Amino acid sequence: MSKDVEFWFHARQRIFRLARIDSSHKLVFGSNLHKYEIFHPVPEERICAFETENCVQLPPEFRSFLTTFGAGGAGPDYGVFNFFEIDAANVRMPFHLTETTSWPDDDDDPMWELPGLLTIATSGCAIDWSIEINGPQPGTMWVNAGPGDSLMRCDTFGTWYEKWLDRVELGLQKHELVSGLIASGATIDEITGRCGVEPEKFDWDGVAYLRFPGIPGRIRADGNRVASFDIGTCWIM
Repeated sequence: MSKDVEFWFHARQRIFRLARIDSSHKLVFGSNLHKYEIFHPVPEERICAFETENCVQLPPEFRSFLTTFGAGGAGPDYGVFNFFEIDAANVRMPFHLTETTSWPDDDDDPMWELPGLLTIATSGCAIDWSIEINGPQPGTMWVNAGPGDSLMRCDTFGTWYEKWLDRVELGLQKHELVSGLIASGATIDEITGRCGVEPEKFDWDGVAYLRFPGIPGRIRADGNRVASFDIGTCWIM
């Protein structure tokens, strides 16, 4: 379902709640950078000027996001770039892809310039997110998985953002549950049963830990008991 003004209005309220829960900016990946800040909405006249200058129309969901939610700020990974600072140099050129495609071998291929796309977010490590503006599927998100990999087709902008909100809300909710259970002396098995997520084993600096996928924090176990619980080392993505 397309995300409208009402959705983006409520998305702002959801962000305010997340900011209160993760006030230390240690539980959600990228929150230490965007800090749940929301930039001021973009005036309608500025949107119209952008569209006229670039001979394009912004996809409805993204347009609604800009005018209702804000020009950018809190969002997936390191947040959504400020619309007023986005490089739109190549957006007039048409985009032709409709499915995930490997990067071209020729460095001079126009596809390397991401024609018809606006790069609006990053995960770091040369992994960037772009929204299709001038192409056959306006509003579709594409992720550049880095040199030598693929340009991957993803959800629509609104779905991409909503899925991030849902993941973060659920992860923070379960984090509060797990933290409370650990404080009460619950065993690993009891925590697993209550949170409904199987823990995964991993090593960190040669030490074995457990983590519950999608829930912040890492656990050092002593058999079925919790020896230590460290938050802010395994984030909600």
